[in-house]
Amino acid sequence: MALQSNGIVRRLEVGTGYRRARMADGGTFGMSIVLTFMTYCVEEYKAHRGLTGLQVEELFGRYGVFDYIEKYYDVLHTMGTEYIMNDIDEFIAKARSDTKKK
Repeated sequence: MALQSNGIVRRLEVGTGYRRARMADGGTFGMSIVLTFMTYCVEEYKAHRGLTGLQVEELFGRYGVFDYIEKYYDVLHTMGTEYIMNDIDEFIAKARSDTKKK
């Protein structure tokens, strides 16, 4: 799935690095699986909230959603789209609330 802005992809690549994960057969796969999932989340969130790619990038960056997705990739990628969108909504709401308390 392609993003509207190539700038988003470049920032994701720089921000997350190139992690390696072990597959069952002992081989490895690159960060591209996590990057692909982040791209999926951005695209789905755009549709979910009626935002542009840039708006989602700014929102996810401001509240640490990209880090959250990377940290919990192993769990999130097994969930359905509706669950993931609701989870991101809850994460952002909590981050906004925590920001207002400071």
